[in-house]
Amino acid sequence: SVLDVASGKGELTYVLRKFTHAYSVMLDYSENMLRHSLVEGDRIQGSFDALPFRDNSFDLVMSSFALHASDNVEAVVREMERVSRHVLAFIAMGKPDSVWKRAYVGFYLHYVMPYIAALGGAKASDYRYIYYIFRRLYTNSYYRQLFSRLLNLRVYKELALNLFYFVVGEKRGGDER
Repeated sequence: SVLDVASGKGELTYVLRKFTHAYSVMLDYSENMLRHSLVEGDRIQGSFDALPFRDNSFDLVMSSFALHASDNVEAVVREMERVSRHVLAFIAMGKPDSVWKRAYVGFYLHYVMPYIAALGGAKASDYRYIYYIFRRLYTNSYYRQLFSRLLNLRVYKELALNLFYFVVGEKRGGDER
């Protein structure tokens, strides 16, 4: 059984179903996203800050490009860990530890990306919020230490100029914290 946290339209669940027929649940805060889901299945409207499931409900709890939107990433990962029986996997926006990479990526997100989006027909203003999320994030080393403390970390990989991190971890026993 799989929980897709902050699933949006279910893109990650869609990909997962190409490889397995596991029972899956999509959870998102937006009713509209769930209504326009790419896949059939159980959809729950809710917040990733307080997952409406019992402890140890899912074999795998996953999320893509959502954790960075939380005001408290630690609380979200704790909730994901709480409802997982085994594995957590997620990818989210991070912030490079290197000052130079941070400056470069920040410049790109603030000044370049919104205009590239506009060239593609999107509203530049719809993409400006990504820069503001980026600015308020901690650096990746902070998140790596956090995830190492909360999970048995199996994979931690930074991607795309360290703008994103990919994590796979196993649930820790209750007395290891």
